Amino acid sequence: MIKGSILRKLREEKGIPIAYLAHALGISISALVAIERGKKQLTRDQLSIISGIFNMTIAELIARK
Repeated sequence: MIKGSILRKLREEKGIPIAYLAHALGISISALVAIERGKKQLTRDQLSIISGIFNMTIAELIARK
């Protein structure tokens, strides 16, 4: 799975507000913060949504360092 710190870095690089991403994933901001801090994991469905938002394949997201 994608590391939360990678997700946060991507989100910040693309200028995507945390509230927007949380809404797109159907979760609260606090849940997204927990994911970005590595305390929770993304579901497959959430990973699919994120890949669409960042215009990357799931494989590219997972391989990102």
